[in-house]
Amino acid sequence: MVGWARAKVTLALDVLGPAADGFHPVDIVLHRIPLGDHVRLAPASVERLAMDGSPMGPDNLCRRALDVVREVVGELPPVDLSVRKRIPVGAGLGGGSADAAFVLGWAARRHPDRREALRAAAIRLGMDVPFLLLEREAARATGRGERLEPLPALPRGWLVLAYPGWPLSTAAVYAAYDRIGSPDPPRAGAVVDALRRGVLPSELGNQLEAAAWAVAPALADFRRRLERAGAPRRRTTLTGSGSTYVVLFDDPDAARALAERLAADQVPWVRCLAMGEAGGRAGKGADG
Repeated sequence: MVGWARAKVTLALDVLGPAADGFHPVDIVLHRIPLGDHVRLAPASVERLAMDGSPMGPDNLCRRALDVVREVVGELPPVDLSVRKRIPVGAGLGGGSADAAFVLGWAARRHPDRREALRAAAIRLGMDVPFLLLEREAARATGRGERLEPLPALPRGWLVLAYPGWPLSTAAVYAAYDRIGSPDPPRAGAVVDALRRGVLPSELGNQLEAAAWAVAPALADFRRRLERAGAPRRRTTLTGSGSTYVVLFDDPDAARALAERLAADQVPWVRCLAMGEAGGRAGKGADG
């Protein structure tokens, strides 16, 4: 099986309460994007697990996903698993989770009788994995991310993604949230309502943003840099607990102009993506 492990963005992320057993209840609007890692997975005579040509370490999410598969389905032959990364690590785009979901999806196709058990086990690998295993473009995720409500995809629109060149630690961001909370109101309900009505959300948001700034003050400067380049404040949001900003446009020319300005300004990784009826086509960015 060869394919793309498609990444995601969060259009809204609300934290609903303090950590329980180390996990925070959330209300998140998740959406797939037309970018991802290239994955090849097939049975083999000798197991080989490689990430960008190097052996996968024991904490790699793909390797852990194979462990979950073997636990759920029983005996599994050796596999040849190769991943070529295209999504920055620690960027909030779910690249590692997408790779893990690809492995679980492969196993579900081979063992359809264990599909639901694999879906139930997905949350053990990360908050984004259940959604990325779901064969839908958008969903609302609550609880720890395991309760999913499918949603209509974004209508015709464009996303600009801007990554500053360094990752954020999810654990550090949530720890900062526990200390300082968030000054921002919840946004998930309004974004869900917009998608159900088939319109672009007028405002995005992420209640982890202030915590992310506390962990990495340079991220606040990065957001101001985006706004000076033309990112509309209400439609600009941090994605997940990572360091990538997502900017939503209804005008393709404005989206492309922002991406070009950011690339010219040496932002390390920029993408302009057409979504929904616009075709889901990926545009070139700073490294592409």
